Amino acid sequence: MLATLQPEIEVMYDLDHNEYSRLTSRERSVQMITNYLTEHKLDDVRNSIKQAISLLAWAEQDNVRWRQGYLESFVHLAGVLNPQIEELPDFKRLSVATRRNLGIAAKTLQLRVMEAEEKLATFDFDDVWPDLGKAAGTPVYQSYQAFRQFLINYLTGIYGNWPPNQGQAWFNRKIALDMQRDFGMLYDYLVNRDVAWDAREERPGNKWQMINLKTEDFRANLPELPLSDMLVAWDTKHGYTHIPHAYPLLPRDVPQTRVTQKKSLFGGLKKNKTDTTKDAKTHLQLSIVFSDATNIEKMDSSFSTNALIDRFEHFELGADLKTMTPREARLGRWVLLHGILQVLSTLSLDVQSLKHTDGVRYFLCTDLKRCPEWVTNGQAELLEASQLRS
Repeated sequence: MLATLQPEIEVMYDLDHNEYSRLTSRERSVQMITNYLTEHKLDDVRNSIKQAISLLAWAEQDNVRWRQGYLESFVHLAGVLNPQIEELPDFKRLSVATRRNLGIAAKTLQLRVMEAEEKLATFDFDDVWPDLGKAAGTPVYQSYQAFRQFLINYLTGIYGNWPPNQGQAWFNRKIALDMQRDFGMLYDYLVNRDVAWDAREERPGNKWQMINLKTEDFRANLPELPLSDMLVAWDTKHGYTHIPHAYPLLPRDVPQTRVTQKKSLFGGLKKNKTDTTKDAKTHLQLSIVFSDATNIEKMDSSFSTNALIDRFEHFELGADLKTMTPREARLGRWVLLHGILQVLSTLSLDVQSLKHTDGVRYFLCTDLKRCPEWVTNGQAELLEASQLRS
């Protein structure tokens, strides 16, 4: 209907020529229709695949070229496209170039979702460790593994199973946004913002190093844990932009007390009162050192209602520290948190300039590189969902 209506309106404007108007008859006719569509929310294609296809077919015409309509329809269709939609008669009325570009964008997006599902289903980020065989026995790796199990248990409590819909595609935009909110808040809770990346080209093979902006007495790489080298190598391997502040606040070490046990009258082992007092004292010390190594005083009121942070606090205090220090425990959790945030950052942000996104469960972060230049203005990367905005 729009394809036939627009030329009629254009003729009307030709007959009603206004020499003072800076718009041509074609431009005025397109503007009239787009204003009507927008005013009556007919440009909202969230609930209708057919409407999205029709709007895209009209917006892409050479005598229309409605940028916002094209962008909105293209991104929403890329998020839901499947072979059944591609067989619809309306879909085949799209230009060959648009059908091709939609197909590639949808497949690229589906591949990213599948890769995210593989990582987030079990939180398996073992490939961060350069030598897994050597790392497996270290306290930091053991902490990383314990945190994996904690997260699986936590999310199982929320969704009933983790991953949800086992055996099927399960990762959608709503889950991604919820996870980005919670893990992003956990990052804010733990991050040391005084530590940043220092990039220098004159360090061949070692361009990226972490520095502390407030002290020179800082080393991110330790003999037993070359953390910055690990994160740089992993980010580079997967094409991620480095997280600007990629180091956590670390608790100070607490002297470990060895609990002695003696036999009771009936042959069992029991703790004496002194040992029980030491246990309570150690627990209080750990509570203080872990809480001190957070940004709790800098966070807003939304922190107090975040269930993940609340459960994380209890997890840290209840963790077995017989074989590791509080610092090693925190570093192991940080390695996993870093990997999770990097995966989420590729899917939790939408293409910029979209008007209708609320309630959408499919992803709106498709690749725009093949869209016409009149849509992207030659700057597709500025419109696309970017890690820098995560």
